[in-house]
Amino acid sequence: MSEQISGDDRARGLMVGIAAGNLLGIVQEGWSKQDIADVYPDGVREIEERPGFPDDDDLAQALVVAEAAGRGPLDPDDLGRRFWDWAETNGRGIGNLTGYVLELYGGDFPRCQGARRGAAGGATEPPREPAGMPILEASRTAWGGGRAGNGALMRCAPVAVRWRDDAAALVRNSIVSAVPTHWDRRCGWSCALANLAAAAALRGEPPAADALLDAGVEGVRAALSELQRYGYEADVPRRVREAVRGAVGAEVDDVRADGGSMGYTLLTLRLALIALWRAPGFEQGLRSIVEAGGDTDTNGAVAGALLGARFGIDAIPARWRRRIAEIRAGRTPPESYADRLQAAGEADGSWARGVIRASVTAIRAGSGRGATVDGGSGVDERDMPHTKWKTALDAYCYPVNLTKFADAAEYPGWFEQNIKPGNRDRTMAFEAKFRKHGRDSLEAWGEGAFWKNYTMPPARNKITRK
Repeated sequence: MSEQISGDDRARGLMVGIAAGNLLGIVQEGWSKQDIADVYPDGVREIEERPGFPDDDDLAQALVVAEAAGRGPLDPDDLGRRFWDWAETNGRGIGNLTGYVLELYGGDFPRCQGARRGAAGGATEPPREPAGMPILEASRTAWGGGRAGNGALMRCAPVAVRWRDDAAALVRNSIVSAVPTHWDRRCGWSCALANLAAAAALRGEPPAADALLDAGVEGVRAALSELQRYGYEADVPRRVREAVRGAVGAEVDDVRADGGSMGYTLLTLRLALIALWRAPGFEQGLRSIVEAGGDTDTNGAVAGALLGARFGIDAIPARWRRRIAEIRAGRTPPESYADRLQAAGEADGSWARGVIRASVTAIRAGSGRGATVDGGSGVDERDMPHTKWKTALDAYCYPVNLTKFADAAEYPGWFEQNIKPGNRDRTMAFEAKFRKHGRDSLEAWGEGAFWKNYTMPPARNKITRK
């Protein structure tokens, strides 16, 4: 992953990526891979959606989640009402399972006024008061023990922006974003794992499959007193684990997206992770997902979020961004939602700007742009004038939050065990230079420099699990 993309640009990339993926694939939804190849011999290159139509369900529901997350921890009852109001006033593209849940919740099928008006516009009546079951009862009833569609996964990515640096809150809110309409545990787990991957990408970190699974278990365990009411346990369901591990080393062409599993949450999750891990760039990655056929708009929205987080907003083709703005003229841009979510996260510490996250590989690649580090042997200060140190570090990401090192008693032992004797003096000298030259948050920057540059891979893995 590129380490020179700001967190702001990655967050905006995630939100615009949802729109780009949804809109690029909306015309081809339900098509086979072969049909797409026949109609588009050069591939699906342009967004063909027409201006004036209301947002499709993938983007629209993601914005509903974004609005709710911006106000604080998600609440299933609040989300149920928000989804009902959306379905009453818009409802374009509403899925079968979501529609059935909301019918049980509302006492009648939602009116989907926006979808019926299309591009013609016109007045919209206020949403009716729901008069059916409580939302969680409706969700459990509609589920019936086996339905695991991708309608929750398509909308959950804003949670990753809001709680980027708080894995426990991210997992809890990802699952809560699912349960009002998608009761099956595979759906909530899909949301949690996709958002853990998105959060890692937002930090510029390459998320490994087993690390995602372990973080998911820890997150569920942290909120188990609540999540067990929705049927969750602190163990990843076997099929979910298989879907994540099955994405490792795979290519999009290895997966049949247009078969009988079209719309299945774990299929969409697997495709999105493959795109995140394998795509050389945003456009190539997203096009490969859409050109695979099947549920192209939803697969595109989920993959677009992860790719946007990885590559940042500037990697999304300018022509696509202009087209999104044209189609959505008069509506709040996705970038604005990203900024609001990030601001909310910063306000409560869920987006920790002051915490350094970096990889040794990234810093070694920084020659000429900042620090040059050789496996903990020191820093060539000529390449990193003190006026540029903070800027250079901002660009790097390391997957350990410094708040995890509160137990200072463990520090000396780790230091002695993992730092070679010949490097210890240079290690301490480097930290001293950081304390001297850092411009703000001196303690964080100094400790960040130490952990970032001198943590060896075995120790990093051990520490991260704490």
